[in-house]
Amino acid sequence: MCIISIRLMNIENNIELLDKTVWKPFLNVAMVPYQDDGTIRYISKNQSYTETLFEAGLKELSRQKMRFLKLGDCIPLQAVTNSKMCLGAALMINKENLDLIHESFAGNFWILPSSVHEFMILPDEGNENAEELLNIVTEINREIVSDDDKLSDSVYYYDGEKIIVCAHKEAR
Repeated sequence: MCIISIRLMNIENNIELLDKTVWKPFLNVAMVPYQDDGTIRYISKNQSYTETLFEAGLKELSRQKMRFLKLGDCIPLQAVTNSKMCLGAALMINKENLDLIHESFAGNFWILPSSVHEFMILPDEGNENAEELLNIVTEINREIVSDDDKLSDSVYYYDGEKIIVCAHKEAR
């Protein structure tokens, strides 16, 4: 059975693929529908049913359950991914997911995109600094995350209504 889903992708690292593929911007990354029949197959731009693909992909994303991974006892940082632990960063597209996190934290939170497979969430306790968080994201992307798995050198913030880009390193 072929499922249409959506993944998030770094624009700068995937220009050639995105030139040939259906995609839309989401924040400062690419939202890319794909066919999932055991392998990932991207959909070429010459398809006439683009909106239907995004609708099907978003519907599939809404069915995916979030999986939370606690990252330590000292800080309230958690990783969020899907049950497959593959391409789970796309779960941040779904507002219901963000609202569930917002409710569990009883307030606003930071989103640190750790890779295309997951994103980190940190409750806003009032003492976080977007630039310091950006330095952490950038360092991890440079030292640990491969270019294929890198989502963004950015820090996002969810205020209960929408995600905004708070800090971003320009492509070098």
